[in-house]
Amino acid sequence: RLLPLADLMAVIMLPLLLTSTLLTRLDATRIRGALLLRGILPWMGSGVVIGTCLLLTMPVRKLVRGLGFFLLLSSCLRLRSLVMLETGKELPRHHTTAMVEAAVPVSGLLLSGIVQGMYGTGGPPLVWTLSSVNLDRHALRGTLSSVWVVIRSVQAVGLFLGGKLTAAHAGLGIMLVPGILVGMIAGNLLRERLPERTLQVFVCVALIFSGASLLTRN
Repeated sequence: RLLPLADLMAVIMLPLLLTSTLLTRLDATRIRGALLLRGILPWMGSGVVIGTCLLLTMPVRKLVRGLGFFLLLSSCLRLRSLVMLETGKELPRHHTTAMVEAAVPVSGLLLSGIVQGMYGTGGPPLVWTLSSVNLDRHALRGTLSSVWVVIRSVQAVGLFLGGKLTAAHAGLGIMLVPGILVGMIAGNLLRERLPERTLQVFVCVALIFSGASLLTRN
């Protein structure tokens, strides 16, 4: 661990805001505005406030262990769900758009916000929460990217006003931009060439190893 968790949040905030903005522009015409404004942001925003308060008050060791446990448990559950779908043990969902939007679990959105506020890694739980929504890849990516533009903009302002986002953090963040952009381009190419389920399994396995690493770290 090169940086304390709070400093790491400040360093990665601006580069991730940049990539979210770029992805939003790519799929701007496919963003689901009603789902974004009425279904996602109110609950996620509330979770971010809770998560940020926990970040500022909880001991660092507990935060790191909590992140490891969350990544390990949530990734294992998601991987199990994918395996069950593959073997036909779980029935596919056939909802209309209105029914799906009404059925998006509030608890999942709130949890995503809390994890985002504490660790800046609310993406996986938000994607998994919205996995039942009948959106194509471009609509899902555009809507999710617009969520991160709003959430990370608010977080960046909050960190700056609280003195947690300084010029030094911004400088370190700029150094990460080239690598993040390369990863974004590679991910976009893989997204177009690999089956969606294969990508999800790969992400789950990677997060399982990350979670286990955090739990076993002294």
